[in-house]
Amino acid sequence: MTKVGRDEKNRERYTSELYNNLTQGRRKMKKSVWIYRVAIVLLLNTQLVFGHGKVIKRVSNYVLIDTDQGIGAIGDVHDVFRDLFNETQRTGSVEIVRFKNGQAAAKIRNETMGLQIEVGDYIRIYQDETDIMNDLFGETGSTVKQSTKKSLRRRIGLSYDMIYGPLPGVTMIPDKGRVIVGAQAAFLRANSMYDENGTVVRFNQGVENMVDPMITVNTINIDFLYAFRKNACLGISLPMVLTQKLDLNPLTDIGEQAVELNGLTGIGDIRLGGRILLGRGESSRYVLDGGFRFATGSSYDDLTETNFAPTGMGNTAVYLGVGADFFSRLSLFAISMSYVINNEATYTYGGASVREKPGDQFVVDIRAGYKFSNTALFGARASYESTGDGKVEGVTQNGTNSNGLSLTPLIAVRFESSDSSISLFGGYLFMISGKNYFKGNGIVAGGLIYF
Repeated sequence: MTKVGRDEKNRERYTSELYNNLTQGRRKMKKSVWIYRVAIVLLLNTQLVFGHGKVIKRVSNYVLIDTDQGIGAIGDVHDVFRDLFNETQRTGSVEIVRFKNGQAAAKIRNETMGLQIEVGDYIRIYQDETDIMNDLFGETGSTVKQSTKKSLRRRIGLSYDMIYGPLPGVTMIPDKGRVIVGAQAAFLRANSMYDENGTVVRFNQGVENMVDPMITVNTINIDFLYAFRKNACLGISLPMVLTQKLDLNPLTDIGEQAVELNGLTGIGDIRLGGRILLGRGESSRYVLDGGFRFATGSSYDDLTETNFAPTGMGNTAVYLGVGADFFSRLSLFAISMSYVINNEATYTYGGASVREKPGDQFVVDIRAGYKFSNTALFGARASYESTGDGKVEGVTQNGTNSNGLSLTPLIAVRFESSDSSISLFGGYLFMISGKNYFKGNGIVAGGLIYF
C-alpha cells in the first residue's frame, strides 16, 4: 500500500472513531457543551463524508458509480462534483436508478454550463446536520445547524442550471430560503407607430414641415424571487419609469411655438405573485405563474396639460401564466405565456367620472441562446403582446385593440463564485410589426444575481 493510501485509510479510521466517540459522548464523557462544538469543527475540517461515490463509467446520459453504500435510494437526486485548482466545482446532478453488484447506475439530470459529467467526478452526501446536532446537543442542535450550514454550502457548491444564466430562463426558482434578484432596463425611442391597419405612420404626418416628434422612454424593472419552500417561490416586480419625453424637434418658426411635453416618472404598477414547479424532465422544466397587479403607479387622472403619459394603468389586474425551459449543456430555449385580466376602474374626464375596463392582455415571451464559451452565449428574445378591445360604461369599444411584436438579439455572460452567481445581458430591441402600437427601438440591458 502506498503512503497516500495508508494516510487516507488512517484518516477514515480516525474520523470514524471520532464520530463514534462524539455520538456516545453525551452519556459517557459528560463534558460541557463547548467541547462538542470544538468536536464539530474538527469533523467539518476533516470533511466527514457519509456517502462518497465516484463516477467510473459514462454511457450516453447514464453513469456508473463505484459503490451502492451511503448514496441513498433509487429515485434520489444528487449533485456531482469535481475538484479543480483547489476548488470544488459542481458539474451536474444525477438520479439513482439501479443498484447491482455493489455499484449504482444513475441517470444524468442536468449538467453545469461549460462542464460535462465525466469519469472521476464524484457525489458526496452529508448526513442531515439536524440528526447529528440533536444527538450531540439535544435542543441546541438547531442553533449549531445555523452556524455550520453556510460552511457546508461553500464546500460543496450550489446548483446552477442553464436556466439561471447567462440568459435567464422562465422557470427560475431559487433553492429554499434563497433569493434571486433581477433587473432589466430599456432605453427606447420612437418617431412613428403602427396604425389600425398595421401600417407605419410617423408622428408628424400632416405637419412634416413643422416638427419631427421623437418620444423617449427609459424604464427599469426590478424583480425579487424568494423560495419559501422547495420548488415554490414568491415574487415581487417593481417597475419604474425613469424618463418619458416628447421632443417636438421644430423645423420652422411655427413649429417652435409648439409646447414640449413630458410624461410622468416614478414607480409603476407593482406586481405580487408566485411560481410553482409543475414538473421536470431530463432536460426541461415547467412552471405555473400567477399574481396580482396593484394600481400603484400614476394614472390618466394625474396628467396635466404638459404631461402625455402616466407611469401606470390606473386599474388592478389578475394574471396567470405557464412557462417552460428546454436546455442542454450548450443551449437554452424558453417560452412563457400569460393572460392578464384587467379590472374595471373609474377615471375622470372633464369633471365627469367614467367607468372603464382596459382590454385583457395575452403575452408571449420566447428566449433562445447558444453558448460560445464557458461563460458567454449569443441569444435572442422575441416578445408578443396583444390587448383586446376595452369597455366604457360596460360598452365594448370596437377598434381599440392593439398588438406588437419585437425581437431583441443579445449577448449574455455569467460569473460564478462558491456561493453566488451573476448574469449580465444586453441587446438591441427592434419592433417587427404591430397594430395601434408604438414602433420603438432601443437598447435593452439587464442582470441577475443568485445568492
